[in-house]
Amino acid sequence: MIRLHFRKDLLLDVWPGFFGVLALWWELSGAGEVAALAMLGAVLLHECGHLFCYWRTGIPVNRITFDFRGITIRPAQGIYPHKKQLATISGGCLFSIAGALAGWAASVWFGVPDIWWQASTAAAVYSLIPLPGTDGWEMIHLIRIAFLE
Repeated sequence: MIRLHFRKDLLLDVWPGFFGVLALWWELSGAGEVAALAMLGAVLLHECGHLFCYWRTGIPVNRITFDFRGITIRPAQGIYPHKKQLATISGGCLFSIAGALAGWAASVWFGVPDIWWQASTAAAVYSLIPLPGTDGWEMIHLIRIAFLE
């Protein structure tokens, strides 16, 4: 594991398994390096959406981890309003949808390969699936708490 300290309170942990899973997906998909780079770009765009929303809501982030499960962002310990948490969780999906729309427009108007918008669409759809560990699961939980109780 590679651990980088950006500030005294922000850690970036990079596990080699992250790149191993990316390389395995590259090989098994048969789509080649462009598809692997498009998926990596879509995941990074998605996570940048989360980071942007953490920054806008004022919730500090203290750890970002790249491992075999993907990228995980952890806020600093504290109690935060449920609506702010919902905004930070949904920000990744919103960025993925925006990336898919921009990629689709680029493919229509400029001939950019379709894989770029397809990867962003896949990241958005996957993140919305309400299974434990996904953004969709967290959003359902936070919606229930913030609006229904």
